[in-house]
Amino acid sequence: MQSLENIKAEAIVAIEAASDIAALEELRVSYLGKKGALTSLLKNLGQLSAEERPKAGAEINAVKQQLNDQLNARKSLYKVPRLPRSWRKSRSTLLCLGVAPRLVRCTR
Repeated sequence: MQSLENIKAEAIVAIEAASDIAALEELRVSYLGKKGALTSLLKNLGQLSAEERPKAGAEINAVKQQLNDQLNARKSLYKVPRLPRSWRKSRSTLLCLGVAPRLVRCTR
C-alpha cells in the first residue's frame, strides 16, 4: 500500500496549497472522483487475495474519508457567510449591525 501513502501525502499538500474553491473542486475530482486516484485503487482490490482485500479496502476508505473531510474544512474557509433571510429584508437591522456603516440611522 505504498502508493496509497504517496497519494495521501500528495493530496494533503495539494489541498493545503489550493487557493480557491475551484481548485479544491478540481482536487476532489482528481482524487475522489469517478476516475480519481483513490477510486482506481478501489477498482484494483479484485487483484488482491481474499485475506488482503478487507484490510486494503478499509485503509483506502479511511484515506478517502480523511481527504473528503480536509477538502470540506478547506472549502469552509473560502465560503462567504450569508445573513439569515429575515435579516436581509430588514434595513434597520442591517444598519444596526454595521453592514452599511455610512448610514448612521438606527431605529428600534
